[in-house]
Amino acid sequence: MGREYMLDLTKRIGACVGSFKSDEKGAVTVDWVVLSASIIALSVLLVQSFVIPIDEVSNMVSDALETPDDP
Repeated sequence: MGREYMLDLTKRIGACVGSFKSDEKGAVTVDWVVLSASIIALSVLLVQSFVIPIDEVSNMVSDALETPDDP
C-alpha cells in the first residue's frame, strides 16, 4: 500500500500542478492589479508635483495680503 499510494499521490499532485500551470484565469487579475497600482502611483506622483508649487504660491499670496501697499 505504501509505495503504490505514494506513486498515485505523486501522479495526482503532478496533474494538479500541471492544471494550475496551464490555467490562465488568474493572469488577467494580476494584470489588472499591476495596471491599477501603476495608475495610482503615477497619480500620487502627479499630485505631489503640484503640492509644492501651490504651497509656495499660497504663501506668496498670503504675504502679499498681509503687507499693505502704499499708493
